Amino acid sequence: MFIKHRTCSSTAGFTLAEALIAFGLSSIVVTGILASFLGCGRSLLSLSNYTALNQSSQTAVDQLTREIRSVSCLTNFTTAVITNSSQPWFTTITNSVTFVPAGGSLTNSNNWVTFKYTPATRTLARTQSGTNRVLLTNCSFLNFQMFKRNQTNGTFIPIPTSSPAQTKIVQVNWICASINPMMPSQTESVESAKVVIRSK
Repeated sequence: MFIKHRTCSSTAGFTLAEALIAFGLSSIVVTGILASFLGCGRSLLSLSNYTALNQSSQTAVDQLTREIRSVSCLTNFTTAVITNSSQPWFTTITNSVTFVPAGGSLTNSNNWVTFKYTPATRTLARTQSGTNRVLLTNCSFLNFQMFKRNQTNGTFIPIPTSSPAQTKIVQVNWICASINPMMPSQTESVESAKVVIRSK
């Protein structure tokens, strides 16, 4: 008499090797998905930083160009020595310019407009009649340059000047940065504007 024994191979579970392989593959898939989400998050954060920087820089450019274009003249400027600059070839910058506004007087300095960059606080501020307003923050570099009405012979390049009375064109360059601990590197915005004083 023969007795057939039922085997349980058809109902057996995963072996240890199969379980380890399945766990490894699942880990790879989950890691890839998480890396993709993190990459998208960094991209969105970087885009948000660039947008905020560009908006603040554009607002400052509009303010500077509108006011400098309409002033009567440049009265004076100051310089500052910088050490930790993102522009290592600059050791001395023109960090402050003061103008007589349209309709203002050379004898009444209370109404003069000053744009001053302070390297220690990394800010650009506008001051008039004792009122101070910050235009830019996190500014790692800023420099004003003055030019005459005349141009270099044979070119359209204006001639630099250190005389306020001869200044016809004012150029300003700056670099602003936004540092976020979630980003591997800081976001930078580089701006440059050259403004002609119309009344000169």
